Amino acid sequence: MQEVSTHHSRSVSAPADDECVGLEQPSVAESTSSQASSATKLSRSSVRKKSLSKSRLSNRNSCFTKDFDEVSKPTDKEIQEAVDRESSTGVFTEYIERGKAKDGHWKMSNEKWYFTFLSVHREKYIGVLMHNAMGWLYKEQLTTYLMASIVQERKEQGILPKTTIKSLREQALSIRRIKRTLGGITAEVANWEMQNKVLDQAFSGSFLADDIYSSLEERRQRQEDFWLLYHDRAREERCLDASEDDNMDDGRSSPPLDGALSKFRDACNRLAWPSAGTTTAEKRSFVKELQRKNSLPRSEPKPLVQEKPKRQDPRKLTKQAHFANSCFPKPTSPSYSRQHSSKMEGLSLLDSSGKLGLVSGQGTNSLPNLAHPKPVAIDRKGMPTLFDKRPSSANSATSRRHIHKRKDARYHDQDDRCEKDILHPNNDRWLVTVAGVNAAALTAVKIAQDCLQAGAHSASAKRPGSAPLSRPWSSGGSTRPDVGPSRNWHRRPQSPPKRLGKHWSPRSPGASPRTSSGLPSPAASRRKYLQECDHRALVPDPMAFNTGHSSELNAPSRGLQDDDLLVMAETIANKPSVEHVCMRGNALLTDKGLVPFLESFRSLGRLQDHVLSLDLAGCKAAGFRTVKSLVKFAHQAIKLRKLDISGIHVMASSQLELCSVLGQHPVLESIRLAKVGMGGTCITEQCLNQLLSSKTNRFLDLSWNVFNRREFKAFGDMIKNNNRLQHLFLDNCAGCVVGEETPVSELVERLAHDHSLRSLSLCMNRIDFRGALVIEDSLEDHERLVRLFLKHNPLGVLGLRSILRLICRRTSRLSRLDIEGCYQGIQPEAISDQGEKPQVFSFTNPGGRYRLDLTKPYDRSLCRMLYETADRFGLQQDAAFLNMHYSQPPYSHPQKDAADQYQVLREGILTFTFNVESAIEVAYKGIRDDDYVGFLQQHFATTRFTPHLAKVTPLLANWKVTDGMHAEQNTFLSALAADFNMVVPFLEFMVKACPSMADTTIFRLLPSMPRDGNSLFLAQCLYPSLNDLFRTSELMEDFLEFNPQNPTGHYKLELENSTDFAVAQQLLLLDRWESVVNKRNERADVSQRANKSSIRNETHQGRSLQFSVSSLTEWALPESGEFECDYATCFRPKKGSQPLSNELWEKIMIDIYDSKCRPADRLKVLRSISHHFFLNPMHIRQMLGYFRSALDREEAVVIFFPRLVDMHNAKIFRVRFEKNEDLVRLQDRLGYPAFFPFWQPENARFSLNLGVHDQRLCASMFVQLMVKEKVGNIKEPEYVKPNGEKDKMEMGVPRSWAEPKRIPQGGVFSGMYVCAPEDRQFEARRKLAMSYGYQDGQVTSSEVKWWTGLTEPPEEALDLLEYLISRYTNVDQAFLEVDGSADQSTGNGEITLAEMREGLQKMGCHKFKGPDEEKKIERLFRYLDPGGEGNVSLKEWQVLGQLWSEFDLTIREFVQFLVIAFGEDLRDAWAMLDDDESGELSEAEWFEAVEKIGYFGPARIVFALLDSSDDGDITWDEFKVLEKYQVKSEVRADSKPRRSLLVR
Repeated sequence: MQEVSTHHSRSVSAPADDECVGLEQPSVAESTSSQASSATKLSRSSVRKKSLSKSRLSNRNSCFTKDFDEVSKPTDKEIQEAVDRESSTGVFTEYIERGKAKDGHWKMSNEKWYFTFLSVHREKYIGVLMHNAMGWLYKEQLTTYLMASIVQERKEQGILPKTTIKSLREQALSIRRIKRTLGGITAEVANWEMQNKVLDQAFSGSFLADDIYSSLEERRQRQEDFWLLYHDRAREERCLDASEDDNMDDGRSSPPLDGALSKFRDACNRLAWPSAGTTTAEKRSFVKELQRKNSLPRSEPKPLVQEKPKRQDPRKLTKQAHFANSCFPKPTSPSYSRQHSSKMEGLSLLDSSGKLGLVSGQGTNSLPNLAHPKPVAIDRKGMPTLFDKRPSSANSATSRRHIHKRKDARYHDQDDRCEKDILHPNNDRWLVTVAGVNAAALTAVKIAQDCLQAGAHSASAKRPGSAPLSRPWSSGGSTRPDVGPSRNWHRRPQSPPKRLGKHWSPRSPGASPRTSSGLPSPAASRRKYLQECDHRALVPDPMAFNTGHSSELNAPSRGLQDDDLLVMAETIANKPSVEHVCMRGNALLTDKGLVPFLESFRSLGRLQDHVLSLDLAGCKAAGFRTVKSLVKFAHQAIKLRKLDISGIHVMASSQLELCSVLGQHPVLESIRLAKVGMGGTCITEQCLNQLLSSKTNRFLDLSWNVFNRREFKAFGDMIKNNNRLQHLFLDNCAGCVVGEETPVSELVERLAHDHSLRSLSLCMNRIDFRGALVIEDSLEDHERLVRLFLKHNPLGVLGLRSILRLICRRTSRLSRLDIEGCYQGIQPEAISDQGEKPQVFSFTNPGGRYRLDLTKPYDRSLCRMLYETADRFGLQQDAAFLNMHYSQPPYSHPQKDAADQYQVLREGILTFTFNVESAIEVAYKGIRDDDYVGFLQQHFATTRFTPHLAKVTPLLANWKVTDGMHAEQNTFLSALAADFNMVVPFLEFMVKACPSMADTTIFRLLPSMPRDGNSLFLAQCLYPSLNDLFRTSELMEDFLEFNPQNPTGHYKLELENSTDFAVAQQLLLLDRWESVVNKRNERADVSQRANKSSIRNETHQGRSLQFSVSSLTEWALPESGEFECDYATCFRPKKGSQPLSNELWEKIMIDIYDSKCRPADRLKVLRSISHHFFLNPMHIRQMLGYFRSALDREEAVVIFFPRLVDMHNAKIFRVRFEKNEDLVRLQDRLGYPAFFPFWQPENARFSLNLGVHDQRLCASMFVQLMVKEKVGNIKEPEYVKPNGEKDKMEMGVPRSWAEPKRIPQGGVFSGMYVCAPEDRQFEARRKLAMSYGYQDGQVTSSEVKWWTGLTEPPEEALDLLEYLISRYTNVDQAFLEVDGSADQSTGNGEITLAEMREGLQKMGCHKFKGPDEEKKIERLFRYLDPGGEGNVSLKEWQVLGQLWSEFDLTIREFVQFLVIAFGEDLRDAWAMLDDDESGELSEAEWFEAVEKIGYFGPARIVFALLDSSDDGDITWDEFKVLEKYQVKSEVRADSKPRRSLLVR
C-alpha cells in the first residue's frame, strides 16, 4: 500500500464524513458530482446552483441522512439554508459550534456567527488580523470538502480501510480512557501534595496539629499564672520569699467569676465565626462587626487592691450553668457554627454587675492601672492564635488558678457518652466532637467547663468546714497571708453537682495541679527570675522557661539583649534540666551575655549533660569568645544532638578546632554552620574532612560559605566514605568565575558514589545548563535522594531539561523540586571558552561532532551521556563513535564501575563524531522506507521521555507548585516540550491546574503530542476561549501546517518559538532517516554538498552552514536564531501507485476555485493533505492555472513533485514555466538531480556551478548523454573558470567530464542540450533516471509523451504552427505537402532548406513575409534539423506536432476553466469578459479580463489563436471558435451528467 493512513485532524465525538464511508451513504456518482460554494462571486445558472448545492449537502451530511434524494425533496430555500448551516470538521468549527450553542444561535451559519463574533471583538481583530481569523475557518472548510471526496475515493479503491462501527467504538473508548486517566492523575497529585506537607513538617521539625493546639493551651494557662503573680507582686509592693511562697493560703472569700465569664463570652463570640467555606471578604466584615459590637469603654483608674466581689449563691450559679449550657448547644453537626453564628453574634453572658446575663457586650476592664509589660512576639510559625497572651484581668486569672488541667486534646475518647457530658469539668473525653467544629468552638467549650469548675469550687468554699483552696503557684497546702483579714468558711464536704456526674472528682486540700501531676515545682526558678529582673530593672518576659513551666529555652527572634540573657544565666541553676536552647534571630546578643550563659551550663555539669540542642543562628554580634565557649560547650555536652551557629563568624584560627570537636562528637546528628566564614583557606579541606568524619551526623548545612573548585573536589572525595549523612545544604557556596563552569559540579559529579543522601540543596550556586547535565548524569541512579533544591540558579530551558529528565527517570527516587528563580538561563552562544562555545547535549537528537575537554565535569558528563545513549540504542561503541582523536593517545573506551557509571578519563582533549545514522538503522529496521510519520513516532518514543505513571505524579505536581510563577512556568513548559512525550490527560491536567497559563501550556506542549488526528484535535479543544485559539494558532501556524509525510518545501523557522523548533528538529530527523534509507537501497549521493542530506540551502541567522559544518549531522540545533532551508525528500511513488481520477480532480479544482481562501491558504490546505493521494502531470498542469503569482505556481509544483506517479511525463507541466528563472528556482529547491529532465532533455538550457556537488553531477549527466547519443548535442557550450576566464570550448565538451570525479571543482558550465528523435538512447536515459533520480525504471518509450513547450522553439516555429492549425488536421499532412509526397511527385521523406522555401510559398504561408524572410525560414529549418544533417525528416518535423499538442491543450484548458467558472454556455463567459459590452476585446482588455476571472495560464497564446484576423481584437464570432474545444458532457449508466476536465 503506497498511502500512509495518517488521518487529518477531526473530532472523535462527531466523526467526519470520510469516517462514515463504511456506513450507508449515497452513491459514488452522487457524492462526487460537481459542487460549488454557496458564496461564489461569479454568476451561474439557477439550475447549476440547485444541482451543486444539493450535491454538496448530500456529501456533507451523509452520516446523518441515509439518502437525501429519497428521504425528501426540499425546496430551493431549504437547500440554501441547509448549505449555509452546514459545518465542517476542525478545531475552529468546534469552538464556533460551542459558541452557537451557548448563545442559542444554533441555526446561524458558522461563517455568519464567526464574523459576528469577530465584529464584537473588533479591537482584537484589526486589519489583517480579521482576514487571518476568517482564513482559519475557510481553510478548515476547504480541507473538509477536499478530504471528504479524497478519502471516499481511496476507500472505494481499497487503499484506505472503511470505517466500521468497531472503529468508532474504539474511538469512544479512547475518550473514556482519557477521562479515567485524568481522574487518576488528579487523585495521585492530591495525595502527593498531602504527603509532601507531612514531609515538610517532619523535615523542619514542626509539631503535628494536635501537638500545636495542646501546646498553645498549655502556654496560655502558664502565661495566665505568670501575669497573676506579676500583678499580685505589684499590688503588694513586695517580693515573695521562699518561706512565704511555700506557706501560702487562700484567704479570699470566694473566687470571682468575672474573668472566667468574660473569657467564656469571648469564646462564644469566637464560636460565631463563619464556616470554613466563607470567603476572606466575609470574614473581614464579620471581624469588624464583632469588634464593633464587643468594644468595651475605656476603664477608669482603679486602686491596686480592688474590692472583693459579692458572694454568689451556689443555687443561682447552678442556674447560670444551665443557662450557659442552653446558650452553648452541643456541636452535633458540621453545620453547627453556621446555625448558631447569628445567635451568638454580639452577645455577652456577663452583665455590668458581674452576674450571668444576656447583654450586648458592655462591661468594664478589671485590670489594675499598671504599666503593661513589654510586648513579646511569640514565634508561632504556621500556628493559629486561639487565645490571648495575657489574662483579661487579674481576677479572671485568679479564678482560673483552680482549674484542673485537662489531658492533651489529641487523646480523645470516641465514646458517645462524652457528647452528653461535653460540659463536665473533669471529663477527659470532653473534646469528642464531629468534623466541622473549629478550634474556636473547642475553646469555648473548655472555657465553659472552667466556669462551671470555678462555680463548683466557690459553692463548696462557702460552706463551713471546707478545706482552703490551694493556689496554682503554690507548692504546699499552707495558706498565704492576705492584706485583709482572712475568712475561713465552714462548709460540708464537697459533693459532685448533679449535672457533673461520676467524672467529677474534687481536689484534695493543699494540692495543686503541678504537684499532683508529678512535675517539679516552678516556684523557685520563677522567684529567682523575678528577683533578678527587679535587680536589673527589667520587665519580665513571660516565656514558659522563665515561668518555670518548661525545661526548653525557646526564644527565637524575641529581641533579647545581654541583660536578658544574664538574668537567665543566674536563674538557670534552679532548673533541674535544660534540654533545648533556641535563641536564633537575637542579633543584639554579644559576648557579654552569651559567654556567661554558656559558661553557666559548663559550671553545672548536670545541665550540660542534658542539653540536646543548641540554636544560636542569627546571633551575628557574637564574637570569638563566644566561639571559644561554644567549642568547650560542644566538647562537654555529650548528649548534644543539634547545633546551629549559622551567621556567627568563626575566625580561621578556631575553625579547625570547632570542626574537630563536632566531627568527633559521639551523638551529634545535625550541624548547621551556614555563613560562618569557612572556605578559601589552607585548612578548609581539613575542616571538611573533620566534619565528614562524623559517624553520627545526618544533617550538614554549610550554606553561604565560599569554596573553590579544589575544595569541592576534596568534599566530593570525602563524601564517598560517609554513609551517614542524609541532608546536605550548600546554598551560595560556589566561588564562580563568570563564563566558567560552576565549581560545585566537582562535588555533584562525585555524588554518583553516594548512597545515603535524601535531600540536597544547591541554591544560588550559578548552576547553568552545564551543571544541570552533571546533576542528571550523577544522580540518575541515586538510591535515596528525594528532594533537590535549586532555587535561583540560571538553569534556563537547557538546564531544566536535564532536571526534568532526572525526575522522570525510573531509576531515580527524586520527587520534589524547587526551581524558583531558575528561569533565566545562560545561552551557549554567550559563553566564550577559548574561542569556542560549549557544546549542548540534545537527548532527542544527540548526533554530531564533539570536542570535549575531559578536565571539565560538564564535558565528562556529556561523554558519559553519549555512551549511555549508545547503550540505549544497542550500538557497539566503535560503530557509534567515529573519527576519534585523543590528545594523549592511546585512547580506549571507558568501562562501568560498581556504581554503574562510565569511568571517563579526566584529562586530555577528545574529538569524535557520534553516529546517529547507525543507531537509526539498527533501531528502526521494521519501519517502511516511506513511513516518515511512523519513524518520527518511533524515534520520539525511543529517545524522548514518556513518563511512567509512577513518575507522572511528581512531574505534574511540581508543575502545579509553580502556579503563579509565570517565568518559571514558561521555562518549565519549554523544557517539557523539548524532551517529553505528552498525552491528552497530562496536558488537560496541566491546563486545569494552572488556568492562567492554559493557552501557553497548549502552545508549548502541542508538539509533544502524538501526530494523530485525535490527540491534536482534543488538545486544541482545551483552549479557554476562541480568542486564545486564534492567537495561539497564529504563533504555531508552521507546526500545524507541517506535513511530515510530505516534508518537501521551504521553511523559515524562529527557533525561539517552541513549535518552530519542533519543526526544525523533525526536519533534521527526517533528513537522517532518508540518508539511512538511501544507504539501505544503495542509492547515489545527490545531495547539494555531498553529505547525503535532503536539506538544501540551509542558513542560520542568514549565514550558510557550509562555512561552519561540513554536514548537518555535525550541527547541533540551537534554540535561538532563524533557521531557513529547503527540504527535498527522496521519496518516489512506486510502480502501480494510483493517482486521483480525473473526475475527482475536477471536483477538487471546483472546490479550490469556489473557496474563499486566499491563494496562499489554498496552498497550505493542499500541502496538509498532499500525502493522501498521487497526481499525474496533467493534474499539476491544470492546477497551475489557478494561481496568479509565479511563486505560488512554483510552490504548488514543489508540494506535489514527490507525488507524481509518471515522472517521465513531467515535461507536460514544466513547459508551463515560460521563464528560465522559474525553472532555475525549482531546480535549486528540489535539487538539480531530482529535477533533471532525464527522459526528455531536448531543448533544456542549463547554467551549472561546478563548485556545488549536485550541479556537478548534472553537468556529468549531460556529458554522458552527449557521449551516448551524439557528440555535439550540447549546443553553445561555455565554461567560465573560477578566475573569470571564459572558455568557448571550440573543441567541444571534454568526454572525460562524463565521470563526475574528473569534472573541475569550480567555475560555471552552461549550454543547451538538443537531440534528434532518431539519436535518442532511451536505455541510457532510463539508467540515469534510476541511478540519480530514484525513479522507477520500468518505463517504455511508448509510455513517454514527447512534449515541446511553446517557449522552446523560435518565434518562426510558432508562426508556422498557427498557420498550420487553422488549415490542417495534423502536421503530417503539411509535411507531405511540403515534401511533395502528397501527390507522389518529388517526395523522398526529407525536406531540405530549398524545399521548405518552395513548399511554404506553395501552401500560401505568408507568415515570414518581409525583408528578413530568408533568415526566418533558415532559423526555422535549423530548429527542425537539430542534428545538422541538412535535411528534416518526418520524425524531426513531428516536433511541430508536439507544439500542436501544446497549443491544443492550452486552448482546451482555458475552455474548461471557463466551464468551471461560468458553466456550459460560453455566452456567460463572454459577457463577463466583455464587461463594457463593446462587442470586442483588445489585447490589453483581454489580459485584464482573464486575470479578473482568475485565469493565470498562457493568455497570450489563447489570444493569438482567437485573433484569426490578425487585427489585434477579438470579437464574439472569433470567440465562438472555442466551442469546438469544449468537451461535451458524458452520459454514464447512472444518468448522472459529469464532465471530464482533462484530455485523455
